[in-house]
Amino acid sequence: STPGGIARTKAILEHRNHIQELVLSDVRLPQLQELASGLNGSLGRLKTLSLSCSHDMHESPTSISLPAGFLSSIAPNVQRLTLLGVLFSWGEGSPKITQFCYQRSFYPHHAPHINHDRLSHTFSDVVHTLRQMPALEKLKLVQALPESTADSQTDTINLPGLKELDLEG
Repeated sequence: STPGGIARTKAILEHRNHIQELVLSDVRLPQLQELASGLNGSLGRLKTLSLSCSHDMHESPTSISLPAGFLSSIAPNVQRLTLLGVLFSWGEGSPKITQFCYQRSFYPHHAPHINHDRLSHTFSDVVHTLRQMPALEKLKLVQALPESTADSQTDTINLPGLKELDLEG
């Protein structure tokens, strides 16, 4: 936790209702946790959010996530969402999302044997989420899909504008 990182996080949170684009990469875990939990209230102007954890191997993984209702009520105008090492609330989507990139772990190459049974969401949750994102043009999911599709529905997901699809692990 550096004084500069703490001051930067506080400044971002103080001005969160004016921010249209927030792109933060290689953020240390304490600052990212404070930032993620502080992204509440009205973020109606936010169009782009990209958050990624520090790759510092000395820090242990933790469960950092955006507040519940983030896409539906806190930041309903987000169009581009990238989360690397920040947990996503499956089941929640937004019709305005055009780009969604999600990587569950910030150690993808150091933990290739992710236990997909431990994922907190089901394949149906993923399907339900994607159905709420009909404007998607780019979708990238890394270590996000459960191995079992036993609970999956047979209905299709209509993504007429999808131009880029990348599913890994």
